Amino acid sequence: MPDTHPTVSVLIAHYNGQHLVEETLQSIVAQDYPHVEIIVADDKSPDPLALDYLKSLQATYAFKLVECPVNGGPAKAFAAAFRACTGDYIAVVAQDDLYLPDKISYCVKQLQTKKADAIYCNIASFKENNSADNVPFETAEVQAIYDAKGEQGVYQLLCEKDELGCLQTQGALFHRKIWDENVTIREQYLLDDWPFSIIAWRDYRVLFDPKVVCHYRIHEGNSHGNYWKWFWARMHVICTIVPEETRVETIGFMLSSLGQNRIRVGETVEGCLLLLCSALLCRDGKYLGIVPIKHRFNKMSKREIDSLKKRVSPLGFMLSSMSLVRRRVMKGASNLILDKSQRARFRHWIAEEL
Repeated sequence: MPDTHPTVSVLIAHYNGQHLVEETLQSIVAQDYPHVEIIVADDKSPDPLALDYLKSLQATYAFKLVECPVNGGPAKAFAAAFRACTGDYIAVVAQDDLYLPDKISYCVKQLQTKKADAIYCNIASFKENNSADNVPFETAEVQAIYDAKGEQGVYQLLCEKDELGCLQTQGALFHRKIWDENVTIREQYLLDDWPFSIIAWRDYRVLFDPKVVCHYRIHEGNSHGNYWKWFWARMHVICTIVPEETRVETIGFMLSSLGQNRIRVGETVEGCLLLLCSALLCRDGKYLGIVPIKHRFNKMSKREIDSLKKRVSPLGFMLSSMSLVRRRVMKGASNLILDKSQRARFRHWIAEEL
């Protein structure tokens, strides 16, 4: 009889995570699934105590430790962990996140029952150390598209934006063949999850399930919270994997995210400018519905409003936003901002909003 409990390898990319990684390991060891293999790849942590601490945990949690010779980022660390694993199915988890006890058993059962190559389940976020107070990510948009258009619909959605919390790889389980066939592609990117997910949904039989199977820890060190730092990594994905016809829209979405981030940290003028750039690139300024600019004016000082109005004048906006975007992120993509039809669409939108 075939083995109904194939081995599942759980991969962890570790980098100076000695304060939180043991809790992650505990959540894996506590799985109600019998055949679990844990591989931890240390991505050349600069803190010498980090590697020593990992080694001290091996006896308790029986994981295989891979020491990366150089710091190459999470994608390369996960790839190194994969090459050391033996599992039939592959799961990944960040060094500070927590699996729920039935994460692996539930996902394996779904894949075996429905004969799929991968499954993406939802995850819930929590702040710092309060995992009991967690909030599941919204699933309605993804569920509606998955029900209507299947894998290709979700693939198209992922190509358009990369901030879909319910499609993070911590909540997924993959058949080994997906990793065998794509691990070298995965290593080409600094981001470890978004390009891999695009490929999975595009080329394989993938399930979506709203069940929460993992808790995602939010703290100051989260990589996805630093929008400027990771913008070029996201641009790399857009220019090489995202279909050409959706690239401008995707850049617009990222500028919208950046704008919202800058507003949240008090950089209101810069944030509004980025939102305006997003409107220039996105059809009908659709992403701006998340944070309408006109609602921000009530929280702006007169000086900020005067500064924004001055920079939003037809010539002033184009020059200041071009300078901002070219200086910070886009450089060679300046022609996107100056497209005539997009500029006309912006003028129509700005007249309606402001």
